Amino acid sequence: MNRPAIIVLDDHPDSLIVLEEALRGRYGQDYLIVSETSVAAALGRLAELRASRRPVALVMAAMPIAPAGDAARGQILIALLIQHHSFSTAHGPTPRT
Repeated sequence: MNRPAIIVLDDHPDSLIVLEEALRGRYGQDYLIVSETSVAAALGRLAELRASRRPVALVMAAMPIAPAGDAARGQILIALLIQHHSFSTAHGPTPRT
């Protein structure tokens, strides 16, 4: 069974490393921890996770999901999250280990 993913998004690499290490230490056995420094990369990873049918438990964004004047990018991220959630819930809840 695929572990559900936690996606962490932060445009400050130093902060991202600290957060990723903390999450891996606490939740790494139960969740796949995915970290990205850009919205575009996070969107790509979400698409990959969806294609592989891996559930996403949480997306943490420590940055605006849409830079000023780029509301479409934020809407795309939100749409992908909704699509992913719809897929995940249509196939039943993820069993707890």
